[in-house]
Amino acid sequence: MWHTVGLMVHWYADILSPKMEQSRQLSICTFNCRSFKTCLPVIHGLCEQHDIVFLQEHWLLPNELGLLNNVHDKFQFYGLSAADISMDIVVGRPFGGTAVLYRKSLAHQICVIASDKSRITGIQLNTDFGSFLLLNVYMPTNYGDESSLEVYRDCLAKLHAVITDSDSLHTIILCSCTADTMIGNINVINEVVISDHKPVSFSVTCTPSAADIHIPRACHTSNFRVPLWNTCDHSIIAYYAVYLDKLLQQLHVPSMTTDSDKSSSVIEHFFRDVFACISKATADCIPSRQDSGRDFNVPGWNTYASEKHNAARWVYVSWLDVGKPRFLGIILIL
Repeated sequence: MWHTVGLMVHWYADILSPKMEQSRQLSICTFNCRSFKTCLPVIHGLCEQHDIVFLQEHWLLPNELGLLNNVHDKFQFYGLSAADISMDIVVGRPFGGTAVLYRKSLAHQICVIASDKSRITGIQLNTDFGSFLLLNVYMPTNYGDESSLEVYRDCLAKLHAVITDSDSLHTIILCSCTADTMIGNINVINEVVISDHKPVSFSVTCTPSAADIHIPRACHTSNFRVPLWNTCDHSIIAYYAVYLDKLLQQLHVPSMTTDSDKSSSVIEHFFRDVFACISKATADCIPSRQDSGRDFNVPGWNTYASEKHNAARWVYVSWLDVGKPRFLGIILIL
C-alpha cells in the first residue's frame, strides 16, 4: 500500500487512458480521493480525460461543497456532505461524503438524483440506448459489530429503493465494478499515489441524447407522498381506472423502424410518457400520506415484521389491562 502524501503532480494527462470518441463512448471514472483538497490536482486531471467523475470521501463540510464547482471550468457538480455542523463546535476533521462531476455539455441530458443520504449520489443520463442510472455509493466500513451491520443494511435498502423507484433501463453502480457488454476499457490508474485508493476508469457504449429531458426524481424527497392503495375501495379504483384511461388515450403510439438504435430511443420516450400518465393518475386519484423520511427503511418490512408487531402489540395491551405490572412473567401466566 502506498503512503506517499503531499505529492504535487503535473503529468496526470499523460498517465490517464486516452479519451474515447464522444460519438460512441462515454468515459467515466470513480475515485475514492480521501480528501478533495489534497487530491485537487488529480481530480482536475481526471476531469480532463473523462466525461463524468464520481468521488467518494471528499471530506468537505456542507458549506465547502461549492469548492467542487472550481475543479474544472467545463464541469459542474452535485455533492453531499457527511459532516454534521448543527452543533456550535465541530470536533475532528470532516469525513465521508460523495459527489459527481459531469461535463456542462451533458447537463441537458442529465437529471440529478435527489438523495438524503450522503453515502449515495447519482445521476440519470438519457442516451440513444435508453436512460442510464449511474449511482455513486460509498459503502460503510465493517467494524465487526451490530451497528456496522445495521448501517450496511440501511445503505443497501436505500440503494434498492433508488433503483426500484427509477424508470431507467440500465443501472451502473460505482462501488464495485461489474462489467457487461456495454462497459469496457476498464483501467486501474495505479500511478496515482496521493490517496490509498486508486481511480478506476471505464467507458460505456452509448451516445447522450440531444433532446432535453425531464426525468422524475428517483429518490424520495421531503415532498414525496406515498399512495395508500390499501385504503382504496371499488369506487376509487374505478375512478382511477377511468382517469388513467383518458390520459393514456392522449398518447401517441409510435411506429417502429428497422433501425434498432432509433427504435430503442422511441420505446424509451414512449415508456416515459406512460410512466408519467400513471404517476399523474395515482397522485390525482389515490389517497396518500407524506413520506416520513425515516433513516432505516427496509424493503419488505411489513412482510417480515407484521406478525411480530401484532404479537408485541397484544402483549402491550395485555400489560395495560393488568395494571402495568413490573414483571412480564405475570402477563405470560395470564
